[in-house]
Amino acid sequence: MSMSVKVTVVDLVGRSLELELPGTEAVKAIKAAVAKTWDLDPVAFRLLVQAERMDEERTLESFLKEGQLQIEVQLLKFDPLLDLGQFVSAEHSGIELSGECRTLKKTKRFPDSNNVFLRHGIQEPCFVEFEVVRAGDEMSFGVTYHRPVEKLSDHDNLSVDTTWIFSKKQAMPVFFFGGQHFNPAEVPGVQGGDIIVVYADPEARLVEFYCNTKLVGSTESLGVPLPHADGRPLWMYAMVDRERDEIQIKRFGPGRPY
Repeated sequence: MSMSVKVTVVDLVGRSLELELPGTEAVKAIKAAVAKTWDLDPVAFRLLVQAERMDEERTLESFLKEGQLQIEVQLLKFDPLLDLGQFVSAEHSGIELSGECRTLKKTKRFPDSNNVFLRHGIQEPCFVEFEVVRAGDEMSFGVTYHRPVEKLSDHDNLSVDTTWIFSKKQAMPVFFFGGQHFNPAEVPGVQGGDIIVVYADPEARLVEFYCNTKLVGSTESLGVPLPHADGRPLWMYAMVDRERDEIQIKRFGPGRPY
C-alpha cells in the first residue's frame, strides 16, 4: 500500500493549499488540484520544490528524503506566450539576434537565406507583429508544423508543401500556402517599412496576414486551410535573405491583433 504524502502549495501572494496524496501519484495530480481549487489555467503556472521545477511525470515519493512524508511546493505563475516574442538562433550562421532576441538581422551573404523560428510552439490563437526595418531582397513571414523547414535555404523554400507564408514578391510568390502560389494583383507583398502581423489559430486551421493593419490574405480567403494539428505545435517564423536586412518583433499576444 502506497504511503500518503502531505503537500503544501504556496504562491507568491500568500495563499496556501493543503493536499494529501498517495506517494505514487505524479506531480500532475498536484497541478490538477491546484488548477481546480484556485481556478487557474494549468499551462499558466509551474510548480517548484527547493527552487527546482517539478517534472509533472515524476511521482511525489521521488521528491522525499528518507523518513520524510511532507513536501512544500511553490507555485510560480508565468506567461506561456512570452517565448512567442523571441527568435531562436538554433544552428543558424549568418544572422544576429539582439534586443532580448526580438531583433533579427542578416549579417552574412551565406547561407543564401535563413528561416528563423520563434521560440514558442503555438497551440492557441495568438499573433505576432513584426516591423520590416529593411528588406533589400527576399523576405517571408509564416507558419509551419514541419520543424525541418528551419534548415531550408534559397529555392528549397519553394520545394515544400508544409509552409503558409507571406513574402516580398521576387522569386517567392506573395502567398505560398501548402505548395500553392498566389499573387493577388491588389497585394504588392512585403516591403521595407511595413508592419506585418501574423495571426494563427491552429484549432480553426486558420492563419491570417495583415500589412499595415489591413488584412491582405488568409487560409480562408485563399481556400487552403492549415493541416490538422494532431497534437503538434505550430511554428511561426521569418525568412531573411540579404545582408543587413532586419526584422523587429514589436508586439505579440493571445487572440486577435485588432
